Amino acid sequence: MKFININAKTKNKPNLKTLKAASFIEMGENEMANLIEEIKNSRLFKLLKAYGAIKTNGFKKYNISSNSVENLPSVDNEDSDISYLFENEETLNLIKKMGAEKFKKYFLDGGFGEAEIEKQLKISKQDIIKIKDIVSKVFVKEEFSKTNAKKTDFRPNYCVAEIKIEGEKILPCFYNKNIWKDRFEIDKQKLKEYIKISGDKEDEIKEIIEKISLIEYKKSSLVSLIEYLIKEQKKFLIFENYDLLNVLTQKKAARDIGVCESVVNRLISGRSVKLNSGIIIPIKNLFPSSKKINKNRFKKIFSKNQNLTDKELLDLFNKKYGLKLSRRTINQYKNEIKEL
Repeated sequence: MKFININAKTKNKPNLKTLKAASFIEMGENEMANLIEEIKNSRLFKLLKAYGAIKTNGFKKYNISSNSVENLPSVDNEDSDISYLFENEETLNLIKKMGAEKFKKYFLDGGFGEAEIEKQLKISKQDIIKIKDIVSKVFVKEEFSKTNAKKTDFRPNYCVAEIKIEGEKILPCFYNKNIWKDRFEIDKQKLKEYIKISGDKEDEIKEIIEKISLIEYKKSSLVSLIEYLIKEQKKFLIFENYDLLNVLTQKKAARDIGVCESVVNRLISGRSVKLNSGIIIPIKNLFPSSKKINKNRFKKIFSKNQNLTDKELLDLFNKKYGLKLSRRTINQYKNEIKEL
């Protein structure tokens, strides 16, 4: 068996065509954390570490949250999007201003009446109603999705990191300390020496090294992807305005960070990130198509101008966004929005 250089950027990566490698990429965060603990507690791992064949270093690059990973119900299909969260920028700014903790306490956890919320947060009843409307849209959509399993691929959505804004810097804080507190490194020379003196343990050693290599490859790939998304969607992550999202494909992301497209697809499937405001979104929403972006731009215009003709809507859209869409496209968007 050829051992994997877990520090290499593009060469000697795990063979992602194998079922084993794919399963590591797709593995849930809780399952991955349990596997890491199982490996670290094994006698063979401890012997390899004591000999110096395996080394553990702290993950110092970004903050690590001591919180366990958040397991969130979410629709994970091509049609799911978060545009409804960004249709009312004024209300979203209000949520951002109050902060994630207060938003969670007064609007997500429940138990507070409007009068109490108005008194504690110093906001109007109208604003409270608007915020509750956004919250209800989120949870009604999720509950509706649960009852339509035939139409949607319903699965847990693991929140892997929080995007924090610190001055002009955007930094991820990774959840699940058991996954991120250590980085494993393999000393090939020490490993060869230990295999020679291990007797009949060679297969067991190769198996544990392969697992460690795949774990580190998944972690490094996810870090690279999050870093890349922070760079590509910087304006959106700072202002949390849907209009500021850039068109981005998984193919381009894979090429730019040096992995297979299937790796990107598996990494974002069933995973989400928490924005600085406290709102949690699927990572795949950071890969919008030009159609999705333009459709949601049109949705904002159409919601306020439903009496206009297609020609008038087209002129308004093209003038605002400097684009030249056809009347047929505008009509298609309008019909699709009406069907929702």
